[in-house]
Parts: sequence; structure tokens; C-alpha cells
Amino acid sequence: MGSVEDDRSLIEDGLLQNESGKEYTGDGSVDFHGKPVLKQNTGNWRACPFILATVPGLRPSECVGSVCPSATSAQYGVFFLGLYLIALGTGGIKPCVSSFGADQFDDTDPKERVKKGSFFNWFYFSINIGALISSSFLVWIQDNAGWGLGFGIPAVFMGIAIASFFSGTSLYRFQRPGGSPLTRMCQVLVASFHKRDVVVPEDYALLYETQDKNSAIEGSRKLEHTNELKCLDKAAVVSDAVSKSEEFSNPWRLCTVTQVEELKILIRMFPIWATGIVFSAVYAQMSTMFVEQGMVMDTSIGSFTIPAASLSSFDVISVIFWVPMYDRVIVPIARKFTGKERGFSELQRMGVGLFISVLCMSAAALVEIKRLQLARELGLVDEDVAVPLSILWQIPQYFLLGAAEVFTFIGQLEFFYDQSPDAMRSLCSALSLLTTSLGNYLSSLILTIVTYLTTQGGSTGWIPDNLNEGHLDYFFWLLAGLSLLNMLNDSSGPYTGDGSVNIKGNPVLKNRTGKWKACPFILVYLIGLCTLTLCASIPALQPAACVDSVCPSATAAQYAVFFIGLYLVALGTGGIKPCIWPFGADQFDDTDPREKGKKGSFFNWFYFSNNIGAFLSSSLVVLVQEDIGWGIGYGIPALVMAIGIVIFFLGTPFYRLQRPGGSPLKRICQVFVASFHKRNLEIPEDSSLLYETQDISSTIKGSRKLEHSDELKCLDKAAVVSDAEIKSENFSNSWRLCTVTQVEELKILVRMFPIWASGIIFSAVYAQMSSLFVEQGKMMDRTVGSFTVPAASLSSFDLISVIIWVPIYDRIIVPIARKFTGNERGFSELQRMGIGLFISILCMSAAAVVEIERLQIAKEMGLVDEDIAVPLSIFWQVPQYVLLGAAEVFTFIGQHEFFYEQAPDAMRSLCSALSLLTNSLGNYLSSLILTIVTYITTEGGSVGWIPDNLNEGHLDYFFWLLAGLSLLNLL
Repeated sequence: MGSVEDDRSLIEDGLLQNESGKEYTGDGSVDFHGKPVLKQNTGNWRACPFILATVPGLRPSECVGSVCPSATSAQYGVFFLGLYLIALGTGGIKPCVSSFGADQFDDTDPKERVKKGSFFNWFYFSINIGALISSSFLVWIQDNAGWGLGFGIPAVFMGIAIASFFSGTSLYRFQRPGGSPLTRMCQVLVASFHKRDVVVPEDYALLYETQDKNSAIEGSRKLEHTNELKCLDKAAVVSDAVSKSEEFSNPWRLCTVTQVEELKILIRMFPIWATGIVFSAVYAQMSTMFVEQGMVMDTSIGSFTIPAASLSSFDVISVIFWVPMYDRVIVPIARKFTGKERGFSELQRMGVGLFISVLCMSAAALVEIKRLQLARELGLVDEDVAVPLSILWQIPQYFLLGAAEVFTFIGQLEFFYDQSPDAMRSLCSALSLLTTSLGNYLSSLILTIVTYLTTQGGSTGWIPDNLNEGHLDYFFWLLAGLSLLNMLNDSSGPYTGDGSVNIKGNPVLKNRTGKWKACPFILVYLIGLCTLTLCASIPALQPAACVDSVCPSATAAQYAVFFIGLYLVALGTGGIKPCIWPFGADQFDDTDPREKGKKGSFFNWFYFSNNIGAFLSSSLVVLVQEDIGWGIGYGIPALVMAIGIVIFFLGTPFYRLQRPGGSPLKRICQVFVASFHKRNLEIPEDSSLLYETQDISSTIKGSRKLEHSDELKCLDKAAVVSDAEIKSENFSNSWRLCTVTQVEELKILVRMFPIWASGIIFSAVYAQMSSLFVEQGKMMDRTVGSFTVPAASLSSFDLISVIIWVPIYDRIIVPIARKFTGNERGFSELQRMGIGLFISILCMSAAAVVEIERLQIAKEMGLVDEDIAVPLSIFWQVPQYVLLGAAEVFTFIGQHEFFYEQAPDAMRSLCSALSLLTNSLGNYLSSLILTIVTYITTEGGSVGWIPDNLNEGHLDYFFWLLAGLSLLNLL
């Protein structure tokens, strides 16, 4: 996985490389006269200054005049003729100039191939230098010296550029033109349709291809056949009629394999191309909604007024800053980690840009939220006037958009050039540019739909004429969400995009790799958080505001959306949590003693990081929810989750993936069914006669063979080979015959059951932190000076305890214990869990002692019959929370270690899920015990142990009961 060859193009394996000497180029390029070119005299960077100078980047900005005299028809005709000639010229130049520049670098020369990646960066850099000059210097000329000179200067520079371009002719390398790519594409479609009833041969060598060394397409190297889109292969099938006539010259009836593969490559590019449309829709906001937003902000700096549209210069400045930063700083650093000569693959680079575009839209939304808040505070909602918030607050969103451009647009240019067939590079570059146009149309479409939906029922909508009345922030959040979905969309085809291979060196199918199986749950979790964010942000998804003490109930639709969000979060959690622990532990090799030791430390720090997140969410996020609003309160976790997903996928080249072994539940059922079906068979004395494969590896992918054990012999019947199976020699029905490894997997699960059950009682104890500990705290003195401590907030001490105990355990206790036990992890998993269970007894005992003291004070002060707090500081509860945190570090982490280490190879995710299941069952057990205790202790009209007024009850007895159950659980 993750070799240096990760970023090989879609077609590189199919290229028949020119093996000529180093003196001439190896990619088939020729000079202006059509002759082979010497490397030392042509191409490379010596040719590129002439090309970069031809970019018409010095065009004037668009007219900003609001009052223009009407022109005559002839004047309009001449003016629009000039515009259309520029548009036509642009359409001819832009798709060709970048690919022509890249053609100056020889793909077969490693050094020149690296320089090609740098060319695309500086090509875009030169465009933006021109754009910066045109949007500043030329605008000043047009305003102060006149439009004639303002248009004349770009015309002169264009003339100079043309002369410069042609003066470099002798240095250029030319690719031989291969004819119209659109014609060849149509030929493949027509030929494959014409032969739709023809069967494609099994041997792909029988498909038609020229016998020459070079392709039949001028300027293109041959491409190897691929197995996708087999329907198109019919265009290259040599029919009987063609074989008899030996007429192979009609490309509308018979196409070469290379011609077919060209079309396949274009089709495989389509999903990547489509992602560029959404990014271009985001980019379009720079000249539309960003300007509208800026017009209702404070545009003055002293006596100078900044035009809202002029802030787009910061986008250009950002590009000019980020291009050299990327080329000279980021790429060399990334190259050390990824091993890729360009730092990142094209898809990784585009992915980073798409993520930055999410941050850009989020920044714009946050600025708008602040602007609207000021409008409300100053009573400007109904006034169509600017809000006193400086327009310079928009700079971050422009700067982020510029950074996104450097990653996405340039990465897109690289991708469409490198992945395109030789004779289709200009066409593919044109497709890359087409996304900009379609992105503008998409932006207009989204705006139209949003306006239509949000103005239903006479509402002002999100984007009214007076933006102070609207919610432009919702529109920006919508685009951020679309960008996030666009980034996470699994649209790069059936194979992994990072060049990962299986053990045989073949491309890895996504749907057969374990990591990708968990991806839908990650997205489900994120969508759930986004749904909750929308519920808290959009008034239409909230019940009407309370009037005095009367609060209208939410509608059925509002309930539905809210609970869908909650259940999506729950479903996503169920998919992520059981997988993330074992996936992290899989990064350590069990056969390496050093890595095996580090694995134990991983579990500690994983739980540590979980609790750091929990601490921030229970403090910072709660503060945001109470002081700023639930919309941002839910939005922050959604944004952090999105960042977490991006970070997770950025680590793809470094991951070690275990082969998925199929459904463990299915294998368990197969053992039960097979053993029941053979319940009357005798188990042989010699266990070697039980069925097992003769291969070195198990039949279960991703799992090593397991030795036979003597327990639970009734299950061994599933591996007994019956006489009928011996006669038929059919051993393939897993519902009738299982391997020893399959049987042993089930035995291991059964042997784990008592340890698993002990975790349920501990989880019942842990559940008291959010239930009876809080009830106890409410009946204690919660005041600290003038501040009242919420009883539930003391759970932060549990998190702090975990955060303290994890490093203490990992760095102090384990090294000391290792000296006494000889165990590389200090304690075995069962010893660690046992210590945790003992500490849980101390926790319950501490809670009981606090309750005894609280009831004693209540009796002394005559407060038994009063349902009021007792003057005993709530901070007496801190020890029980700290002890519970310590118990977590020992029990929960030890439990995760145990279920991972003891689980069969292909059942680790299932066993991790079983570990987490104890939490759920522990809560149910806690409720069951509470129900039984309440029922028994309230017999005969008694108030019971846990009445509504705890001063009358005996909550201490309940804590002692849980301490006793924990002791029995430990023993």
C-alpha cells in the first residue's frame, strides 16, 4: 500500500514507452519541422516563458457604470463583435495553452516529469499576476485616462505576447495532431452500437489493434485494454464479415483498442470532472454574493470608500502568495511523507482544495451571522442600510477562496492533462474549463431554487433585496454543505485512487476493502449533525416562539426532522465506534515485539483523546450553546467532524488494512446450523480428522488458522466430514461443513461471554454518574460565592480524572508494574479490568459515605420532611467522580484491549461492538435494579430508598447495594 507509484495515471500501464536514447525525447514529440527533438535544445522551462507570456491576463475589468447613454445599432454591433471575438479567441487559446506548455516536458524523463507539475503552478501564477494588474492598474487607467487607452494597453500587450509566442517556435516540442477526438468518440459509440449483439471474446488479445509499434492515432501511444465498460469493447471486436473481407479501414465499424480505451478514460474522468462544477459554483460567489454581502457592510476607511467588488483583489493576492508557497514549501515537505514526486496526487490536491472551499463558505457564513446580529442589536433589520461591521472582515473568505483555487483549479488542470490520452489533452483541458461555466449556471440554479422555496407563504426568504431581513448565512451554509458532500462523494470509480494494491500487486477494489465499508457510517454521522444544526438554525424547522408562558408544540414534520438527525447520529456512532478501535490497533504488527508493546499504549491514548473531546464538548460547546445559540452549538461539532473525516482520509497512504473476512455473524450461524444438522454424528478421537483447509492460510480472508481446542466439543460436529461429503467430494457448503478455524471462532466468543457480562455491572455503576449522582448533587449546597454550580457539571471531574490517569497509567504505573509482573504492558487485560472493578467498589462506597453524611445533617437540622438542599458542599462528590474516572481508565480501556487481543482476526470489529454493548445493557440493568428496589422498598406504604424527597429516603443503601454487586462481580 502507498508506494511511490501511487499517482500513476489511469493510462500509464498501457503506454508503450519510446525506448530511444537519452539524447532525444521519449514521448514522441517533434520540432516545428516534424523531426525528432533534442532534449538539450528544446522544451523544458526554456520554452515556457514564451508560452506564459501569451496568456491574455491583461484584459480590462468589466464595466461598472450604472448610467450609460444608449448606443446606435452599428455601435452595438461593433462592440459586441469585439466581445464575441475575444470570447471565441479565449475558447481557442485557454484549452490549448496549458496543455501546449505541459507538452514541453517529457513524460518519460523523471526529472522533466517533476518539472511539469511545477509548470501548472506557475502557469496559474502568471494568469493571476495579469489579473491583479488588470484589476488595479488598468482600472485606474480606465477611470483616469479613458477607456480607449484602457482597452488599447491590453491590445498592445496581446500583440507583444503573440510576437513573443512565435519567437520561441524553434524551441517548442510539438505533439503530432491526432485528428478530431470527438470524431473518434462517436466512432466508438457507433461501432459498439452496430455490434451490440456480438459477444466479446474472453481473450482480449483477439480485439482489434494495429500491429505497428505506434498507435493508429497520430500523436498517441498505444493503450492497454482494461476490464471496465466492457460494452464498449464490442467496437473492437473483429466480426466474421470483417475477417473474411479483411477490410479493417472503416473506423465507424471497427475501432482499435486504443481508440476504445480513450473513450473509457474520458468516462472514468466524468465523476472527477463533475466535482469541479460544485467548486466553481462556490467560486462564483466571489463576484456575486460576496459583493452583495460587502455592500451592506461598512466600506469606509477614514475618508476613503472601498468598492465592495474590489475585495476580489485579495483572492488574486492569495493565489500569488499560495502558488510559490505550495511549489517551494508544501510540495518538498509533503514529498517526504507521501513519497510522491509532486507531493500530492492530483486527486489529493483537489480534495484539499475542496475542503478549503468548505472553510471559505463557513467563514462567509460566520461573518454574515455577526452582521445580522449587529443589525438586530442596532434595530437595522427593516432598514436597507449598511451595518457598521468593517468590510475587511470579508478578507479571510477571499483569502481562503484563493487558497482553494491553488489546490483545486491547478490540481484539476494537472489531472485532466496527466490522465488524458495523448491525443485528447486539449479536449480534456477544455472540459476542465467547462466546469467554470457550468458552475456559474449551477450557482444561478441553486439561488433560484432557494429563493422560490424560502419565499413561499409571503416570507421574505433567505436573500431578499434588503439583506438585513434575510438569512444569507443559510445560503452560505448550504453551499458549505454541498461542498462537503462534493468532497466526500465516492465518485472516483471502482478502484482506490491512491494507487493502493493488494498482495498480488493488483489495483484494490473499494467495495472489497474494509475501510470503505465504514465510510457510509461516517457520512451518516456527519449528516445527522448537519441535520441537528439546521433544526437549530432554520426557523421553519423550529416550533413557534413562546408567548409568555405558552409555548406552541412542534409540528409533526419538525419532530420528524429532529429525530431523523438524532437517529442518524446514533446510527453513525454504531458504525464508527466498533471499527475505529480495532482499525487503530491494526496499525501495529503483533509479530513485532516493539509494535506489540506500543499497541497497549494506543488504547490508553485513544481513550484519552476521546475524553479530551468530551471535556471540550461538555464545557466550551455547552457555553456556546447557552450564550450564542444552538445553531452554532451544533454547527461546531459538525464542522469538527468534517475536519476529522478529512484528516482520516489524508492518512490513507500510511494505513495498514486488514483483509475483510466477511460477516462474522453469518459464520457463527453456519457453525450452529452445521453442528445441529450433524448432531447424531460421532466426533473422531483424532482432532486432525476434522475438516480444515490444507492451505497455509485460513479460508476466512484476513484471519489466521486457529488450533483445535477441547472445550465445547458439541460444536466440533460442524467440522466432522460425513460419509456423504466424502463420497461426493463436495466440501463447499459452509452451512453443512465448517472448518476448525470457523468452529474455534465461535468457541472463543463463548469463552469471552463471562468477561463480557462482568462489564455490564460496571456499566450499571458508571450510569449513576448521569443519574443518581446528579440527584444527590441537587440536594447539596451548590453555591460558590454568588455562583451556583449545576449538579450535572460535576461530571467534568470524571473527564479530568481520565485525562490525568491515562498518562499516569501509561508513563508511570505500567513501567513499575512491568518490573514485577514481567508483562510488557504491566498488567494483563484481566488484571487491569479487575483493578478497575475494585476501584468502582470504592467509588460506590464513597458515594454512600457522602450520602450518609448528608442524611445525618438533614436529620440534625430537621430537614428530613423538607424537599430542600442540605448545607453540605457539593464538592464532597468530587472523590466519587475522580474514582469513577480512574475505574474507567482501568476497566473500559482494559475491556477494549481484551476484546481486541482475544478476538479472532476477522471478528475484531464485532468483539469491539460487544464491548460497547455493555454500556447500553449497563444502563438498562441500572434502570431494572432501580425499578426492583423502588418496588420492594415501597411495599406497605413506605417511602422507599429513593423517594422524590431524597431527605426522607436512603440513597446510601442503593449505593451500598451497587458496591456489593460490584464486589460479587469482581469475585
